[in-house]
Amino acid sequence: MHADSDENIQHQTLEDYAKLTLMWISGYSLKQICDYVIEIRERLDCQFLDRLDQSRKLVGNINWDTIAINITMNQLNKLNFVLGKYFLKVSKELSANSIPLDNNWYQYLEYGTSSDLRIWLQQNGYSRESSQYIEDKADELIVNGPFGPLISNRIDDANDPDVINETKEIKVNVPEIFN
Repeated sequence: MHADSDENIQHQTLEDYAKLTLMWISGYSLKQICDYVIEIRERLDCQFLDRLDQSRKLVGNINWDTIAINITMNQLNKLNFVLGKYFLKVSKELSANSIPLDNNWYQYLEYGTSSDLRIWLQQNGYSRESSQYIEDKADELIVNGPFGPLISNRIDDANDPDVINETKEIKVNVPEIFN
């Protein structure tokens, strides 16, 4: 293989990882990310997210969507592990030196969002998808308490069974976050 082609593959791989990382920390759901990867791999670039590992060569008659979803999940795990470790070290080092964090990239990777509200909701037990639902309806479901946000009792009437089920459990474990 020619050195220029290796460099090109590395550049394309970094672009793939950048797209995936931006989607993840922008709060896209796993379904939205997988749908995007499937679309890209079917229509534009069958090697998207798989330039180096080339998982597609290792399988026989498995559905292509399944392969794309598997590749997406594997790459997200790699990103969270490698970049998460790196940003955790950076965060700890900055904190140890009393340097304020403008952006906590470790948290963004850990929770898959840069939204303080969604991070707070996930830290208190809500899933990624439920925290997105609550944030989308924040005008109805979030109230300002004396020490930060609180979840309104209107959440019991949410039009999402997962949110309702998670709320029941969270109310038992973390009742202080409810109004």
